[in-house]
Parts: sequence; structure tokens; C-alpha cells
Amino acid sequence: MLDPEREEAKREKEEKKAYDRLKLAIRNVLKSEDGYLMLWHIFGLCDNYSDSFTADRGKTDYLLGRQSIGLDIIRTLQDIEPTLYPSLLLRREKENGNRDDNND
Repeated sequence: MLDPEREEAKREKEEKKAYDRLKLAIRNVLKSEDGYLMLWHIFGLCDNYSDSFTADRGKTDYLLGRQSIGLDIIRTLQDIEPTLYPSLLLRREKENGNRDDNND
């Protein structure tokens, strides 16, 4: 049986390996147009840039929970690469601007 310190070190090493694998998977997903579209769909569901507070406490808690998921995703993207999320925002804004230009 391993001593508690060795068990903790082993667990931390396994968690880091799993997180590194997750970061690689996210990078790979975002290389594809489908992955990019899926991410923006998820961000839309999270609705991070809206006011979550309502007169209904249950609804407020629900909306805050959704936003919490979006914030966790943003933090993970920032951990992968600090400029990743801002670059995704800029790309999205540029695409929205082009869409508006085409509607004239």
C-alpha cells in the first residue's frame, strides 16, 4: 500500500494528465469549423452576457448555473492559451459584421 503522500502525488499526476488530454482535445475541436460552431452554440445556451437576476429566485439560480458553465469553459480556454477566447470573440464579431454587411 502506498503512503498518503505518494497516493496524493499519483492522483495529482493522473489529474494533470487527464486535464492535459482535455486541453489537447479542445484545441483539436476548435481547429474545425464544426467545433467552432458547437462552441458558440454552447456559449449561446450559457448566455454569459445577460443579466441573470429575476424576481423568481429559482429562475435566477437556474440562469446563474448556466452562466457558471460558460465561465468554466472560458477559464479552460484561457488556461489553454490566454489569447484563445479573445481571438474567438474577434472572429465571431468579424463574422457578425460581415453578415450585417451582406444584409444591406
